[in-house]
Amino acid sequence: LTGLCVRELTGDNVKGLVDLFQKVGATELRLLVNSGATVGLILGLCQALVSLALPREFGGAGDGEDEPEKPAVALIGSGVVGCVTNWIALLWIFQPVDPVELFGRITLQGCFLKRQPEVSRDFAKFFADRILTARNLLDDAIFSERGSAVFRPRLRRRVKAFLRAAEREGLNAGASGNTALLDAATEAVAAELPTALPQGLYDYADGAFGLEASLGDAMAAMPARDFERLLHPIFEEDEFTLIAVGGLLGVAAAWAQLACGARVAAACSAGWTK
Repeated sequence: LTGLCVRELTGDNVKGLVDLFQKVGATELRLLVNSGATVGLILGLCQALVSLALPREFGGAGDGEDEPEKPAVALIGSGVVGCVTNWIALLWIFQPVDPVELFGRITLQGCFLKRQPEVSRDFAKFFADRILTARNLLDDAIFSERGSAVFRPRLRRRVKAFLRAAEREGLNAGASGNTALLDAATEAVAAELPTALPQGLYDYADGAFGLEASLGDAMAAMPARDFERLLHPIFEEDEFTLIAVGGLLGVAAAWAQLACGARVAAACSAGWTK
């Protein structure tokens, strides 16, 4: 099954993996975007208040009008705010892993972990509908190296029994004892079997497996620390990038403010004077 999942989620089929994580992680991705605005606004206001209170000699906008401005302080501060904003958003998604109760009424847990039953259903439906279908399982049993090692000998015995039955009817005398013919017949049956079976049989098998329900229940019952590893590795690969991008955006916003702020202030002052 590992080989089947790898084949169906990599290479030309990698879009399926992207679709899966976009679906199960949609809430977390929105949180990452929306929290950037909320947390960034709060931290930005705190930075503004600190800047107003900080003397100019230290890069603030407070006392010391004769002191020259020090834009590097504002740029660094905005970069730090941007990094911290995305770092906090990532913490909200996955931390704490295990539920933590505060005051007996408030339960803290990562947003992704709180949605374990919902995410389990999404995962199970995806795998039952697109990966572990009866058709894919049959293909894997026939054509994969490990699957064929188990399935082909059994199929060969069935073909041999069919040829012996035909011999008893006076057809194909000696065919069951012809190794080359038996192997060729087995290969031909294996190649045609997946398309020869009616779609209704596959649909029946999919329903009989009950994979969506059993897989969903098993995933919902997983320990939180094991369940957390389903999605977190996707973010872990790019956590540094996400945090760094937040910092760069913070620096860019501060630079734009410094570049345009003086001009806007001068224009407003000139208009007010007139």
